[in-house]
Amino acid sequence: MKTWTVLVALLLVNAATAAMHKGPSVFNVSTFGAVGDGVHDDGPALRKAVAAAIQAGPGSRVQLESKTYRLKENPGSDYQIELANVKGITIEGHGAHLINTPTNNLIRLHRCEDVTVRGLVIDYDPLPFTQGTIVKVNAAQGTFDLALHKDFPLPPADAWVKQRLGQGGWQWGCVIDPKERHRRWDVQMHYFIKSIHPLDRARETVRIEVTSQFKKALTPVRPDDRFFLPLPYVRSHGRGGSMGTNFSVSGCADCRIENVTFYSARSGMVFGVSHDPRCADPPQHHHGFARQKGHRRTTGPRCGSGGQHRDEGHRVTLGNR
Repeated sequence: MKTWTVLVALLLVNAATAAMHKGPSVFNVSTFGAVGDGVHDDGPALRKAVAAAIQAGPGSRVQLESKTYRLKENPGSDYQIELANVKGITIEGHGAHLINTPTNNLIRLHRCEDVTVRGLVIDYDPLPFTQGTIVKVNAAQGTFDLALHKDFPLPPADAWVKQRLGQGGWQWGCVIDPKERHRRWDVQMHYFIKSIHPLDRARETVRIEVTSQFKKALTPVRPDDRFFLPLPYVRSHGRGGSMGTNFSVSGCADCRIENVTFYSARSGMVFGVSHDPRCADPPQHHHGFARQKGHRRTTGPRCGSGGQHRDEGHRVTLGNR
């Protein structure tokens, strides 16, 4: 009887020890149906893997492989992945390429703690913007002609944009320095657009009319300047537009976005910081956000940093593609 008691006690101790040393739960997206061939829609599988990691709790990891994962429209959300009130999970990309659709933003973290997203390369197909070379400027009329660059998307029909998104559906565009490959600092930051109409049957050259308050601001714009134009997209349930983000981080603490490369993004950039008055200690840094070339890291003090960052598409796409 004593022998059996000792044996059972040892088994229980061993089981408890094994549980204590059990590694974190790992959820590979392939287990949930991801293919990674760049064609199949791997968005649902990715979301299932993330949901399983959340359910498993802190320490869980979502694993991708060094493959190309296409993410088609997610009609149920503005984002492909939304994490809200999540603690202690990691999404490990291992260099995975995510090909997103411009109808959706990519990842949102809201009121999360100790969440890490790392090792991803992000691009879009089709691109959420177009670009071209300015060939003629008429500041008095408030227009300029734009020759679109090869292999960049054609703007949708003007009537379609206004029917689906209203008179302000075009939003804005930016003049880019043709040599320095950044926004021309000596001209208007944004030119809000009234209409866009093709000048040839192939629609490869378009005439862009700015709103009345920006006519005078066209005066310093020169032929051979480049122009970056976010394109509006509408999801199947009707919502859409040109503004968006690859990553949105708000109300989070100790969250990290590491070794993520953006080749393109929807256009928009908002960065704000607030301090939670319930926290005893103020933030140690004025923003808790650092950026390096080819690297995006978002973090903040454990208590009180809430912010959101959205990368502008033209900041990273007008270099070498």
